[in-house]
Amino acid sequence: RWVVAPGETNSDLALQASERALHAAGLEKKDVDLIILATLSPDHDFPGTGCYLQAKLGLPGVPALDIRQQCSGFLYGLS
Repeated sequence: RWVVAPGETNSDLALQASERALHAAGLEKKDVDLIILATLSPDHDFPGTGCYLQAKLGLPGVPALDIRQQCSGFLYGLS
């Protein structure tokens, strides 16, 4: 669990995590075909936080899917 700093949003945390994951996998942003984001506390109700992450990653045109299933969101995302 993470707590955002004042002025920070969940999509900011997702951006940091995404950049670390891409680096660890030896991939670049251009290799991303789909964004799946699971969260209990979205930036806003609409649009979904995945859309904010898509913009922050600079990936226009890459589909973004939000899964709001709290703790089981990871399992829903895998399936």
